[in-house]
Amino acid sequence: MPVEEWLSNLERLKESLRGEGTITHPPLEKLAGYYEHLAELAEGYEKDSVKLEENLRHVYRWRDEVEELERMV
Repeated sequence: MPVEEWLSNLERLKESLRGEGTITHPPLEKLAGYYEHLAELAEGYEKDSVKLEENLRHVYRWRDEVEELERMV
């Protein structure tokens, strides 16, 4: 999903939370999947195992945060 579409979805969600519209849920599972894809790309790109581990730690933390948010929504 393009960034512009995410921003639009998040703006609609913000409006809904203020009671100005219907509550919609952004497709968080797609964002979690995107982070998973980033991790796969990093594994094929980064050759330095220390840097790879650090990068994967960040990406998986992002994925985990999105999955946690999805459970809360």
